[in-house]
Amino acid sequence: MNLGDLIARLEAADPGQTLRHGFNNPHSYRGQYMDLAFELASHITVAAMLAAARSALGATFQGWKGGDFTMDEDSWCWLSQEGDASGETISALLLDFMLTPDRAAVLDEAVAAAVAVNSRYPYGCSGETVITELRRLADDTGEASRG
Repeated sequence: MNLGDLIARLEAADPGQTLRHGFNNPHSYRGQYMDLAFELASHITVAAMLAAARSALGATFQGWKGGDFTMDEDSWCWLSQEGDASGETISALLLDFMLTPDRAAVLDEAVAAAVAVNSRYPYGCSGETVITELRRLADDTGEASRG
């Protein structure tokens, strides 16, 4: 994925979302000095990742064996510690995995929704009713993902 596409994808994401795995610290990639790399980061917001990506746009980094390399929208992006040539490109699929909500956060949302549905029935309701109502709520918000 190039830097322009990476920035566009991050701009479309929720800036306040904290990701379990993300990236920061842009630098010249050791494998190809003209390419851009970011270091792996834990518990980082989308906003911080976007700031790191934007900071690299137009920035000049020094290659490991010399030379200055200015990054632009077409610069290819890698996930690699500074000084390492990991071979791990930042692909659309990898970014999708990074941007997927944390499982614990998804479960917390599901529990809160189930409690809200159950509270609408003064004498309680069956698990089937809760599931039906949760699916309806998911359809209403466009977040249904049944397969």
